[in-house]
Amino acid sequence: MNLYRVTLSVLLFAELLSQQGSSYAQSAYGSGRSQWAYLDPAGKLAYKALPGGDKIMDFSHAGYMGGGVSIPSPAVKITLSPAPGDNSEAIQNAINKVSEMKLINGFRGTVLLKPGTYNCEKAVTINASGVILRGSGSGENGSTLNMTGKAHTCVVVRGAVSSKEIGTATSFSDSYVPAGTKAFNVTEVSGLAAGDTIRIIRPITAAWVKLMGMDTLVRDGKKQTWMTGDITTDRIIKKISGKNITLDVPLTDNYDAKYLGASGVSVTKINSSGWLSQIGIENFRIVSRSNRLPFLKAVTRPLR
Repeated sequence: MNLYRVTLSVLLFAELLSQQGSSYAQSAYGSGRSQWAYLDPAGKLAYKALPGGDKIMDFSHAGYMGGGVSIPSPAVKITLSPAPGDNSEAIQNAINKVSEMKLINGFRGTVLLKPGTYNCEKAVTINASGVILRGSGSGENGSTLNMTGKAHTCVVVRGAVSSKEIGTATSFSDSYVPAGTKAFNVTEVSGLAAGDTIRIIRPITAAWVKLMGMDTLVRDGKKQTWMTGDITTDRIIKKISGKNITLDVPLTDNYDAKYLGASGVSVTKINSSGWLSQIGIENFRIVSRSNRLPFLKAVTRPLR
């Protein structure tokens, strides 16, 4: 995700592999090599697939600008020092001032937090592209955002995102599309081209909820429906060959026609606007009590 400079999920996954993966693989297989994710003879990650084609998703696209691009360091425009009491308004004012600056090569500038503890009683929000909120280190002698007062999110990143469906929807023609794949077949490709953004819409059916074991949930003695409606996934078309579409980023879930109802999965071209890009939240620590809301909240999509 472009908002976080380094994708949190990838960090956690890498940490898990470094701490547990090696010893688990050695005890399970003896050779120290996982059968599900491993380096091929060319030094590239390869993945073993289940009979249906499902495999671990390739997360190499999660890096900055899709990976393989050095993280830039935009110029500091405003520098702040911690002050007694609530610092959230001072930080917000600095972000707002930078947000009004001109975009140059995709960036407006950086708000730098000097070392120290910044008590924040409310969330700080970034709602313009090209703005960086940077601390002076995440260690004890660095910058700390301390979430005080009532429970709140520490940093919110949100643009005024809107999207519109264009043209006529098509649908999957495959009876099964595995998790981790980047390609699938559709019934019609007219109106679609490489570079288009598409929305894949899967209905949440009773059969699928039952398959997931979410149909028996109870809260406070009452039946709780896990999910209703649709699950949407946005992707960019990389290539079209016949009626086969190849995506830029793999799909995170499988699509089994047995559990998708009569209408199945639809694929629609969309035109969207309001997405934020080139935003950094970096190099500081967030401190929160255990009953706080999530540290970060963002509406984001990968950069291409």
